Amino acid sequence: DTFFNPDSLAKLKDCGVYVLDSPSDIIPAALKYLGLDPNSTSPDDIAKAEEALLKIRPYIRKFHSSEYINALANGDICLAVGWSGDVFQARNRAVEAKQ
Repeated sequence: DTFFNPDSLAKLKDCGVYVLDSPSDIIPAALKYLGLDPNSTSPDDIAKAEEALLKIRPYIRKFHSSEYINALANGDICLAVGWSGDVFQARNRAVEAKQ
């Protein structure tokens, strides 16, 4: 709920939010958040997902498929939507660097 809720995400804007640059992952996540079939190809459903994403766009600093790893590890951002393996890698790097 934090990521797709504009009010919640707005509170994290200053500390930084990065999002995976992968529409094939983010659109289904938006559909699921909306209670729709994440595999839907319905134009109406996709439009609803687009609307949800546009509401949170002002609070996202960057879309990238790998930079969020170092940004998380270094404490440059406080939230990333990414792949779990990358997030674990960021955690491990942060621990090693005593971040």
